[in-house]
Amino acid sequence: MHGRRLGRPQRGRGPRPGPGPRRSQAYPAASLAWANACELLDAEALSVVPGIEAGAPEVGVANWDCEWFSDVDDLGAEIAFHRDQPRTSADGDPVRLGGHDAVVRKEDDNDSCTVFVKYREYGGRNADTYAEMLRVDTRGRRPMDDLCAMATDLATSAAAKLPAR
Repeated sequence: MHGRRLGRPQRGRGPRPGPGPRRSQAYPAASLAWANACELLDAEALSVVPGIEAGAPEVGVANWDCEWFSDVDDLGAEIAFHRDQPRTSADGDPVRLGGHDAVVRKEDDNDSCTVFVKYREYGGRNADTYAEMLRVDTRGRRPMDDLCAMATDLATSAAAKLPAR
């Protein structure tokens, strides 16, 4: 690095314009990357959140996340596919939902609760274990126990619809 200044590209070097590099390999067939998060929660499942507008979700990239809103107590619910190191009892309360290990976490902001449902594990960077998870979040002006009950009910419904592994 001697003699080179950071932040100043040298002629003929550095990133080339255009799309970023392609993934070295495609997602495996068993990955949630091929699934649609929005299809995991129907109007009946979403009815546990008062006033939720089940027919008007905000859909994220590749259908990997979906968010619904309510006009009651600023309530909302979100479901998303999440890849990270598996959640443990250090992250929240461990439960079993629809045949999957899960963790219920009361968020520090006191107005949301998140449930992480482990779908499958895979080898990550530096030989660490990573997991594909379903992340279900509820938020609003309700007691934390109510928010966590709603999130757990939603996660239970969604976990039952996860593709077979």
